[in-house]
Amino acid sequence: MTAFRITAALLPIAAAWCWLRRHEVGTLPERVALAFGLGVALSSCAFFAARWSGLGPRAYMLLEPIVAIAIGLVAVRQSSPAASAPRPDRQRDAGHIAVVAATALMVMALLAMVILLRNTLAHPNGAWDAWMIWNTRGAFLAEPSGAWLDGFDAALAHPDYPLLVPGSVARGWVWVGTRAWWVPASLSVGFTIATAVLLVASVWRRQGAALASASMALLVAPEFLSQGTAQLADVPLAFYAVAAVLLLHDAPVSTVRTVLAGVLCGCAAWTKNEGLVLAVALPAITVLLVFVRRGRAVAADAAADLVIGAGPLLVLLTMFKLMLVPPNDVVSGVLAPGALRYWADTARVQFVLREMGGGLLAWGGWPVQGMTFVLLVVTALGARAPLWRVRPRMSSAAVLLGVQLAVFFAVYVMTPQSVAWHVQTSWPRLITQVWPTMVWWACAALAPDSPLIRPACHLSSGVSDLDQRTPMHPEGDLQETP
Repeated sequence: MTAFRITAALLPIAAAWCWLRRHEVGTLPERVALAFGLGVALSSCAFFAARWSGLGPRAYMLLEPIVAIAIGLVAVRQSSPAASAPRPDRQRDAGHIAVVAATALMVMALLAMVILLRNTLAHPNGAWDAWMIWNTRGAFLAEPSGAWLDGFDAALAHPDYPLLVPGSVARGWVWVGTRAWWVPASLSVGFTIATAVLLVASVWRRQGAALASASMALLVAPEFLSQGTAQLADVPLAFYAVAAVLLLHDAPVSTVRTVLAGVLCGCAAWTKNEGLVLAVALPAITVLLVFVRRGRAVAADAAADLVIGAGPLLVLLTMFKLMLVPPNDVVSGVLAPGALRYWADTARVQFVLREMGGGLLAWGGWPVQGMTFVLLVVTALGARAPLWRVRPRMSSAAVLLGVQLAVFFAVYVMTPQSVAWHVQTSWPRLITQVWPTMVWWACAALAPDSPLIRPACHLSSGVSDLDQRTPMHPEGDLQETP
């Protein structure tokens, strides 16, 4: 019975896989990772919406498999010949490079899995915030009676936090019939693995095996793996951030892929409050770059697709924030009258800059500090050209990272909390949120296309019947449809 329940709980992921496969989004590993993230996020939203509408957990368990199976069947039946068109031939990496890189990648993956397993068994209930905030709220959401609303009482810690993690944990507990520790632990490890798979597969497709191995080495820092088993929302947010970035960087302006990127932005907002920065900034940056390079009409189409994708999740989040939970304490303090006076405190501003800069350089958990310099060296080597000859184009990933860091800095300066406590307790986790995007930008977007492979301008060679617009790379020149 437990195996049957677990299988039923995984049906939303299977439905997402069918949809992604039908539209040929990405390579096989990328589709697996994206299907996991989409299935978890959308089922979490559906579970919360059902609870809020008065539908009990048992009734939801009967309804969800029907909807998931229907979506999967529709996706399978609508598969078109264009979606399964053969991919263009590519020149492969030099044999010895591919073998060495693939071997190194497998060794790193094995070591990372061992560390994840060890950390999980050592701390099966996750970090302090996991059982104090995220899993506690999940326990309330799984409560079949009306007492589940007590999970948003102002007396509890951060009742306004978005519900992707608690909703997914609660949904998992409802499906297995018990509050098993392995449900949130599996979710946490699953997002860590999905982030690595998505990042490495994307870099391999764009730049080849060598830079893919480098991206894996940079990603699986001890600090990232530790956060990956802490059962918090930072690694899931990192997953949705890098997924949305690479989709908007790779894809032509087309209905399916741009809408999907919008959905991922909405998922980021549903994951954590910091995800709202991504959900607003990344679409705005993308539309602006498209407007500058391709004109108003194409930019308007891109904006509409992004709104269609992110809109429903942002509406649900807005209703949750306005109707169910108290205001966020940090946001209320930042927007309070007189908060701007902190900018006149030179010592405060300098302290925040010093702590953020030092924390960024020291982040990673390696015995030797300075991962930023390691990232720079790997990028230069991956470019396979002298560093002074590399001329990176404007990238939405780079602009997004700048916006995120600027917002974090502003919030720290104007925080109503103790500034030292706020920075020192949260900054390492904020770095975790942006680290995969930083690695992807350095290894896939900043470096020029590898001379050993043909550049891939699409996530796939096939163009579905919903992707009939002029294919245009939002960060480059007009691309020809294969």
